[in-house]
Amino acid sequence: MPTLHLRLLGDFSLLYNDQQVTSLNTTRLRSLLAYLVLHRDVPQQRQHLAFLFWPDATEAQARNNLRQLLHQLRQAFPAVEHFLSTDTQMLHWHSVTPFHLDVAAFEQTLTLADAAHDAMISTPYKTLLSRQTTCIEANYSLAVMMNGSCLNGIGSARATCRSSNTCCASLKSRATTSPPSAMPSA
Repeated sequence: MPTLHLRLLGDFSLLYNDQQVTSLNTTRLRSLLAYLVLHRDVPQQRQHLAFLFWPDATEAQARNNLRQLLHQLRQAFPAVEHFLSTDTQMLHWHSVTPFHLDVAAFEQTLTLADAAHDAMISTPYKTLLSRQTTCIEANYSLAVMMNGSCLNGIGSARATCRSSNTCCASLKSRATTSPPSAMPSA
């Protein structure tokens, strides 16, 4: 089965079947792909996407721009058809098609850190050290995953920024809340 690995934290990277995909070389293409993957749980209306990406254009021009961008995406990354369904009204990332997204791994690690922290609050002393270590390790993993700025190479597009910059700022803040002395050395 084909595998897709998408990295949005740090520098943008797309691997398909263990091959680097370099044809997504414009900010708009990367932004559209990132937006669809980050909002994979909800089908996206074309009209909404057109407005997000081209807020100053007329509706007709914005929808035409979106059609052209989708055509460019299909040309640059034909395998996107395995992951994206489209019709005249909607675009939807197939959440059932397996793929790896670093943001999802980040969110899972964040959940682990929260659970470890919550468990520490209500834990007797004898297991506190073990849970504290788990919490520190999870926070360290979060910091390592950040490895630079969030959504490099796609952060300037309005549509991605609106939904991601606030999220990334809070994730970065969360990842750096452990004091440096508590972080294991790399």
